[in-house]
Amino acid sequence: MNKLKFLHCSDIHLDMTFTTLGADTKRSSDRRQDLKEVVSCIVGLAKNEKVHMILICGDLYEHAYIRRSTINYVNELFKSIPDIKVIMIPGNHDPYASNSFYQNYSWADNVYILSPQNSFFCFKDINACVFGMGFENSNRIEPAIPQISINPEYFNILMLHGTVDMNFGKTVLNPVSSSSLAGSGMDYIALGHFHKKTSDIGGHGRVFNPGSPEPLGFDEEGEHGVFLCTLYMDAYGNRKRLEYEFVRTSKRQYYNLELDISGFNTDEQILEALKEQINNVPLTSLINICLKGFTENDFNPNIRYIEECLNERIFYIKLADATSPSYNVGEISHEPGLRGLFVRKMLKKIEEEKDDEVRARLKKSLDLGLKALEKGKID
Repeated sequence: MNKLKFLHCSDIHLDMTFTTLGADTKRSSDRRQDLKEVVSCIVGLAKNEKVHMILICGDLYEHAYIRRSTINYVNELFKSIPDIKVIMIPGNHDPYASNSFYQNYSWADNVYILSPQNSFFCFKDINACVFGMGFENSNRIEPAIPQISINPEYFNILMLHGTVDMNFGKTVLNPVSSSSLAGSGMDYIALGHFHKKTSDIGGHGRVFNPGSPEPLGFDEEGEHGVFLCTLYMDAYGNRKRLEYEFVRTSKRQYYNLELDISGFNTDEQILEALKEQINNVPLTSLINICLKGFTENDFNPNIRYIEECLNERIFYIKLADATSPSYNVGEISHEPGLRGLFVRKMLKKIEEEKDDEVRARLKKSLDLGLKALEKGKID
């Protein structure tokens, strides 16, 4: 066999809680359903593309929250593609623990789980050797790379869930370098753990991370999906060549937007400006909007009212008020009360400070302090 076709995905996080949506239980439930549907999308894509394997590189599910019914749903999907091998490694969110579904569930016959006890599979029918270990617990800080014995007549693939070419100190999970991975003799290194797509890590032509197939938070803007890959071998069993493409699978997108409301003095003005700003954003989106600028002293935007109006149009919208009151500090400094005393002391500090960066922080502190005195809180 001179060709191996496979899908590479990771970090689906089935049954995650979506705490970023707050107390909105319906939308949290909808998002959990989205994650199940993305698995269905991946299985459908694998079937349509006639791949030989699906590689799932960790964090398939949330160990603390996963329900058996969700695992049943996913396993039935895997049963529907009996001729496609599904190979998984446990990640830090779904470790190979004694009470995990990896160890205590009857998976479909075409499902293979890589673990410290079983870190290698050889598939003679498709000329593929797949290596990987995964996490035994959620805190592995040493590279989880198994013993590797290259078979030059086979396609050799390493699956890894961890941190590549980054140094976050002693708490970094499963740290490795792309150069060491590229020197391992693998034809393809399938990564997971970080949720943003990274193609050809280190420029070696072998190390790839697809990110999460469905975005999971406001720090995951942009497109999300899977890698569809094909490895080719010449007639002499060498000169292996890789072709790959990124296929979008996400149902929703996250956006972080800002709106300057300086000069606005009604909630309706803000609402109309926001409607215009999100006019071209897909209705299925999740949007975080930060209100900025200066407001009149007696105007405090009704965040809850604006959110409720917009959430009738978009799947989920969250507003943050980062505005500052447009105070006349010169006038306030002559007031006899607490506000006047606070402003006089701050203005003196600002005047005496020589460092421009510190002066800027003092000015921001003045704005925040006045806002706290005016509203009783800082949003």
